[in-house]
Amino acid sequence: MPSRKHLAQEMIPTMYTEVMGRIKEELRNVELHQTYGHPFEMTITSVVPFPKVSHTAQNICQFLSKLVSDWDLSQKVVAVVRDNGRNITAGLEMSSFEHIPCLAHTLQLVLKDRLLGSEIVTNLLSQCRRLVWRFKLSAHATKILKKCQMTTEVPLH
Repeated sequence: MPSRKHLAQEMIPTMYTEVMGRIKEELRNVELHQTYGHPFEMTITSVVPFPKVSHTAQNICQFLSKLVSDWDLSQKVVAVVRDNGRNITAGLEMSSFEHIPCLAHTLQLVLKDRLLGSEIVTNLLSQCRRLVWRFKLSAHATKILKKCQMTTEVPLH
């Protein structure tokens, strides 16, 4: 059985390099095709740890550029879909990438802004927070709640 150190320092980095090489080769062979008069794009979602630096526009721009370069995707990126954060937007403005705001994120912001602007919703949320805190702060109240949930066959939360 390999040691934790050997696994972390040797085996996993080797596997990562091999898999990355195979993926890069596959991506090299991807071509943009025209479908129904529109370009057909591949979507890649990347979850990569951001370096332990502040999320400034400059750092975001450099990080994204390096990521695209590391994966040999410089000639393949058509556009970057982004959230509406000022730093993200500014970072992409600094880059050479076309970028568009994420529709789902924009809708979420509009709904959140509209709902939280409503006095009825604000009051309801306030009451819910107080109720939750009541159970968080009182072991006795939590015990009674659990007993009621079991009696009424409601899932325990």
